[in-house]
Amino acid sequence: MAMDLKEIKKYIKEAMPDAVIDIQDLAGDGNHYSATITSSQFAGKSKIEQHKMVYNSLKGKMGNELHWPTIPQLYIKKEFIGGCDIIKEMYESGELKKVCDDKGINYKK
Repeated sequence: MAMDLKEIKKYIKEAMPDAVIDIQDLAGDGNHYSATITSSQFAGKSKIEQHKMVYNSLKGKMGNELHWPTIPQLYIKKEFIGGCDIIKEMYESGELKKVCDDKGINYKK
């Protein structure tokens, strides 16, 4: 069973009280969401760190009541890096190259 939109926002607000949360019900079925979250707690954090903060705020419900997969997904050395939307942003900002360098992976543009 899907989580209620208000419950999702509640969990995120508990972890990030200053968060501005915009969640769109993509299919109008209460089960397919797109979320944009802005918080001062994201300052200086990579996209990966920001995603982990949001996932952690959902208290283990990601993958259970909630599943927000973005296909395709990128894993590097068994670590989830992000969905295609995040990878595109990371590529454009140069952050993806840094992640690859940190993991000892040759990165060619």
